[in-house]
Amino acid sequence: MLGAIAIQSLRTADLSPLCLADPACLTLAALHSDAVDFPKTGRPVEWAQLPKTRFKLKPDWYATETNEKKTGFYESKRIIGQLFRAITLPAIPEAQRVAKRQRRQFDADRNEDFQAEEVRKVFANDEHIISGLVYNRLRNYVSIEDLNEGDEDWIDEMLESSGHYAGDLAYFCRTHSLSTKTPISEEEIVAGTILAKCSQAVSTSRLLV
Repeated sequence: MLGAIAIQSLRTADLSPLCLADPACLTLAALHSDAVDFPKTGRPVEWAQLPKTRFKLKPDWYATETNEKKTGFYESKRIIGQLFRAITLPAIPEAQRVAKRQRRQFDADRNEDFQAEEVRKVFANDEHIISGLVYNRLRNYVSIEDLNEGDEDWIDEMLESSGHYAGDLAYFCRTHSLSTKTPISEEEIVAGTILAKCSQAVSTSRLLV
């Protein structure tokens, strides 16, 4: 009941001239306190105790992100409405393109059997991008000369670790996506943020953070 009471209080205050001082909001605040204390008191809040909603239309900040037409909603004049309309996600199309490209790369990598000899050739090529990006990281642990001499066990271990990382990454990208068709990108996994539209109502806490 906590979420339902809180949302109804915000919806009531959104159109009331008294805002949160509206009598209905004060009643809802008391019910919210009772709902919080339910584990201690054992007295639940019932739906019948909630004041009836006076407005059929809903504020635009309560619309789902996938509701492009926003039918049945009005433009909220409150700060929460202004914050809602100020939030845009222009990176969504780019994130989707990156995720699809990475998915194709994951599939290609699974079908490609890298050999230790190929790895040595990459490190031996001074013009290869890996030589510039990885050398500075490796030089504190192993010399490129030692690698080129062919430590098969070391290379096999590196290839195994790389394979595990790629497999786990592909799994996380698929299982944490909001879409059944498009996985999220590696960048989203690292950043801990999913750039996608959600079919649920926007969380007011997200707007106020």
